[in-house]
This record gives sequence, structure tokens and C-alpha cells, in this order.
Amino acid sequence: EEALWRPVSGFSETTLLAIGLRALSWFHLYLVRDLTHEPLLWDAFEVFQELAPKIELLPLPDWLTLKRKALAHVGKYPGYDEVNRARLLRQLAVATDDRHLIGSDVARYLSGVSQPPYRVLHKLHEKVQATGLDELELQIIQKKAQIAHFTNHELDRLWTLACKWQHYDLAWRIASVLKARGVLHEDLVHAWSISGEKRDDFVSLTGTRLVVQGLLAELKSHEKKLLEALLQVGPLLPDLLYILDPKAKVRRSKTPSNPMEQSVQKQLEELSWLPKAKKDYIFSFEAPDGTGLRTPRFIEILPRNPWSLGLVLLANRLGLSAWGFSLKRLNLYLGDVIPRSTVARQGPTPTKIAKWLKNLTPRARQAWYDLPALLEKVGEEDGFEIQAKLLTRLALLINQNHYQALSSLRVMRVPLWLIWDLEAFLLSPDYAQIRTHVRGSKRMVVPQTLQNRESILGLPTEFI
Repeated sequence: EEALWRPVSGFSETTLLAIGLRALSWFHLYLVRDLTHEPLLWDAFEVFQELAPKIELLPLPDWLTLKRKALAHVGKYPGYDEVNRARLLRQLAVATDDRHLIGSDVARYLSGVSQPPYRVLHKLHEKVQATGLDELELQIIQKKAQIAHFTNHELDRLWTLACKWQHYDLAWRIASVLKARGVLHEDLVHAWSISGEKRDDFVSLTGTRLVVQGLLAELKSHEKKLLEALLQVGPLLPDLLYILDPKAKVRRSKTPSNPMEQSVQKQLEELSWLPKAKKDYIFSFEAPDGTGLRTPRFIEILPRNPWSLGLVLLANRLGLSAWGFSLKRLNLYLGDVIPRSTVARQGPTPTKIAKWLKNLTPRARQAWYDLPALLEKVGEEDGFEIQAKLLTRLALLINQNHYQALSSLRVMRVPLWLIWDLEAFLLSPDYAQIRTHVRGSKRMVVPQTLQNRESILGLPTEFI
């Protein structure tokens, strides 16, 4: 069928019939290709919408007839597996005009399509806003931010929707994002400062299941599996890399004298579910003196506050600093150690490696065996990004001072995409669910006078 319709898709004529046939070809190509070609569906829909007043003059079906036949075809065609069939049906259901848009179809689409095209979300946003489906609009704005980022006006609209549905914890988190951006209206600053948002909220997370489910929900499957493996075995890898790096040295540990450092260290020590290396090390790729805090490579300036300190110490605890956030460097180490772990144990190094392997828990050992294949699937740049996301999100879960987190990242001069990612995570349903689970979602009710405001945006004090 693709061979039949592909030449038609290239028609250059501008007659109504040629335009209609070209759109019809896009629709058929969408049905026969894989699910990444969803934009073809919307290309066809938009053309048919433009042709609607004159469709009776053309030998073409109208959009509703065409879609009805497609739904029947997809429902019974044996060439689709059940997963793809369900996704096609969800995609087809929402490609319609405002009059025929059904809220339950949009809800199924949002829950069943993990990474929809931004263009489709933008179209659905316009449609649900026109039809007054507020709860769905809230979900769409959050979904759009996972692909791009929140605009100030989207955050302003999100505040209105959160207040309307009495999601006050979400409303105050939105205010924190706008405050960190420097665009929160001055009339809200006092109420925001006493809402509970401007304080350190240390949370003792109970285990990796909650972290993995909520922290990594929207990532690709192989990226999620890699980070799951790193959570299991990554904190123990520094002990192994010390064996393999002939120039590595043990870092002399110092008892922190600063009360803030002592408090942050204590909080991290209470993460009993997160493994810990035996010692702290200086590796050959690091500065030879190894003095001061070991900061991740994306940080230019380190603010002296609990959230920033926790971020740096957490990077060490997770093991990420031991390979400098470079999966390529970690892969080189593992490529060297795995053959050694399978040969006859002769000499001190193989014996130490074997001892390290023996001490792994069953889950950590499985993660260790899975790691090489997972590392091959993730590129260096993508690997750096997902490790940075893991670190900042986990640091936010442990210390839920939202404003301090976002404002600190700006002072650190981290890449803008990392700030946008943490904003999207901070306002996501996954984060809300975790906060409810750890009882961190209690915030005061938004005063009615603030709920009734047309906008909570003020004059910007910095560029975003």
C-alpha cells in the first residue's frame, strides 16, 4: 500500500483535488508505517478541515467518514499487534474537530502515549481549552513541559487550574518556579514565603522502588534500565575502580565542622537503602591534590546552602563522580575488568576483583552483569544528561526546598535544559504522588483573593 500512495504524496499540483489526494495519501501512509509517523495523521486532518466546505464537490470522503473506516480497519486488521492497535486507536480518536472531541478519548491518549509529538499536544491544548476540559488541560500543559519547557504564561494558566481544582500544593510549587525565574508578582511573595515552600524539607526515602517509579517515569526504556542498574551497583563501583586505576588514591576523610555540612551528611547517611563505598577516592582523571568538594562537571559555581551541598555529596554517594559522569570512561573500565573477572585468579588484582564481586548483593550483581550491554545503548552526551537528571531529581526528593533548588541551579550556571527538566519534574504528577507518599504535600490553602487574580506574573527581574 505504501508503494501505491507514496507517489501521490509528492503531488505538486495545487488544485483542490490534488491537495485532497495528497492529504489522503498522508493518511494511508500513517496507517501503514510505524507509530512515529503520527504527524502525518495531523497533516491530513488539517487539510481535510480546510477542504470541509467544498468536500462535497470532490470525489473524496469527508474526515469523519474516512476516520470511521480507518477505526474499523485498525480494529480488525491482523497485521497490528495489540499494543500498536491500541495506540493507533487512541491517536485516531483525538484527531477530530472540537465538536466531536470526547474528554475520555483525550485522557486515554495522554495516559497511553508516553512521548506524543509536541505539535499534537499543542493542538490538543487548543481544543481542550476551547471546550473547557480544565483537568485535561492541566495534564496537557504538564506533558508539554516534559518535551520542551514551561512558558511563563503556561505556568500562570497552570496556577489558575491548580487553584480551581484545589491542588494547593501544586499551586505553591508553581509559585516557587515563578519566584526562581524572577517573575512572581510581588503581591504573592509574602503568602508564598509562609506557605511552607521556603524551607528545608528533608525526607528519608524508603527504597529504590519509589525512586525508580517516580523519578524516571518518562525516560526511554533503556535509559531507565541503565539508571536503575546504576542505583543498584553504582555506589559500590568506586571501590572497584580504585583497584583498576593504578594512580588512584584514598582521600583523607575529614569530619565536617560546619553545622550545615553535618546536617546534610547526616541526612545522606540515613539513606540506608542506598549502598555506600568503603572509602572516598581521588582518581587519575581528577585534580592531583583532590582538595575541597568534588563538584559535578556541569557546576561552575557552588552556592553554600544545604540543597547545593546535598547535590554534590549525593553525586559522590551515587558513584557518579568516580567516572566524572562519563559513561565512555566507565565503559572503558568495565571493558577491562570483565575479562579479568572470568580468567584464572592469579595475582592480587584478580583476587581483589573476585572479592568485590563476591560481596555484591544478588540485585547488585544482576545490575553489574546488565551494565555493559546497557552502556552500549546510551551515547556519551545522552548518558551525561540522564545522569545529571537523576542526580538533581534525587537531590530534590531528599531536600524538597524547591525554590532553593531552582535558584541554586541558576547560580551554578548549569545548562538551561537541566533547569527546565527539574521544573517539569517538580510540577509533574509523578512528583506529586511521591510527595503524598512521604507526607510532604501539606501546604496552606491559597487565599481566595490570590485565587481570583487574573495573573500572578510580575515584571521579570532576570532573563529566562
